[in-house]
Amino acid sequence: RKDDDRPARRPTRRPPLSVFPTTLWEYPSQHYDASDGSTMQGSKHYTGATPSWVIWQLLQRYTREGDTVIDPMCGSGTFSTEAALWASGLPVQAGRRQFAFMKWSDFDAGAWREVRDESMHGVKPVETLIWASDNHPGAIRQTRHSLEEADVDGMVQVSQADFFNLRPPTESGVVVMNPPYGERLDPGDVVGMYEGIGDRLKFNWTGFEAWVISSNEEALKRVGLRPHKRIPVFNGALPCKWVGFQMYKGKKSDQHKRPSQ
Repeated sequence: RKDDDRPARRPTRRPPLSVFPTTLWEYPSQHYDASDGSTMQGSKHYTGATPSWVIWQLLQRYTREGDTVIDPMCGSGTFSTEAALWASGLPVQAGRRQFAFMKWSDFDAGAWREVRDESMHGVKPVETLIWASDNHPGAIRQTRHSLEEADVDGMVQVSQADFFNLRPPTESGVVVMNPPYGERLDPGDVVGMYEGIGDRLKFNWTGFEAWVISSNEEALKRVGLRPHKRIPVFNGALPCKWVGFQMYKGKKSDQHKRPSQ
């Protein structure tokens, strides 16, 4: 057809603009500071690389009040410490004294104190049981130290245990794992570990939701479970993914069937 014979196209209407708040999944680091300490983030007493905002976002979005949160490879205790601070009801980074916006020319210190005080007055703890474990005694010592320094040691139950022999302490909850990525281990060992994690979750943690963070894409595939969510994040300088798995009892399709009358 000739161009002159083509029907006129109506101009496409643009959708209305909307404001979307940032989720800050890619927060740079848990602990860093300039020489004068002006950019301090998190607690100086523990230097885990996983950023606090990433942990808080996961807990806020994918747990419910009353859920049991289990950290069976707790390492230095970063996740368990941040989970306890989150459960305390305090706003994220409540203990932080310096923020970049304080250097703005129009920064109003009085208004900031008013907003901060109002936020602190509205603190409401989240009813959550938190369990932390690791098979290395050094990791357990470091986790307990991190919890004590953050003044939340009474909110987390800590024990030395191997995840591959661990029994769920409750019938349901959320398991969060930060296994080795393969930076220091032989690739074959890492693949075998992730396969074992998948088997253990599948056969021993039914009724739970599991979240695994890793930078090793190939190892994540070897978990052997179908993820319901994949969230790109940064763990320190490493691009990673939080991968979520739902441990159903029986088949997934059975979860939506109504019981027979």
